[in-house]
Amino acid sequence: MVTGAGRDLGQAIAGAVASEGAEVVLHYNRSKGGAAKLSRRIHRGGGKAHLLSADLRSESSCRWLIRTSARLLGRIDILINSAGLFERTDVSSLTERQFDRLLALNLKAPVFCAIEAAKVMTRRGGVGGRCVGARSGGGRIVNISSLGAFQAWPAYLAYCASKAALVSATRSLARATAPIVMVNSVAPGLIDLPEGMSESERDRLVSAIPAGRIGTYDDVIDAVLYFCTAEYVTGQVLLVDGGASLR
Repeated sequence: MVTGAGRDLGQAIAGAVASEGAEVVLHYNRSKGGAAKLSRRIHRGGGKAHLLSADLRSESSCRWLIRTSARLLGRIDILINSAGLFERTDVSSLTERQFDRLLALNLKAPVFCAIEAAKVMTRRGGVGGRCVGARSGGGRIVNISSLGAFQAWPAYLAYCASKAALVSATRSLARATAPIVMVNSVAPGLIDLPEGMSESERDRLVSAIPAGRIGTYDDVIDAVLYFCTAEYVTGQVLLVDGGASLR
């Protein structure tokens, strides 16, 4: 089950887990075209995908999404919480509406999806079947956080706050659902550049990354797949940032 699978990183992650042999539920909100295109590609490759649409800003929508996914799949082995919102919110102009929207999508949604998915996984008792990960049964939850959870970005105050809270929630969920469910987080650094960025701005950003380049979706996917198969790792966050956090 991959949330935010209709576009960008979520779409890439969903395609990757499907290519590893998983039957996938592709969640989308407004990006139906992207999710449908990915679904067709998965089916052409011999895989199986289901499409579900939901606005995840409410607990009831999260609960419906996970329960419906469980019915479609028969069980849920892996939940990847990729849906989220990246939005500039300057300290001087931040509104309550902006703050609430970012917290709802970046924190409340993955938390309630994880809680509901853990119930499904726990009812399985940690026993059963093959999946991309969970070789010994049970379940895996991977939350997509951000380097912004660990750095101060004044122009993205609400975004950073939501992702920092998600890292903390990941740790609490890991304790609450152990030993049946392993809950971890992947925190990407600079993966893409904002539109309209000048070449000089781009060079300045890249120069601050020890790896000397901007990250790719594949870099993040490698980390996600690791957590989908890890047997003895829970409550952890893996920064995929080329060393940018070393500053």
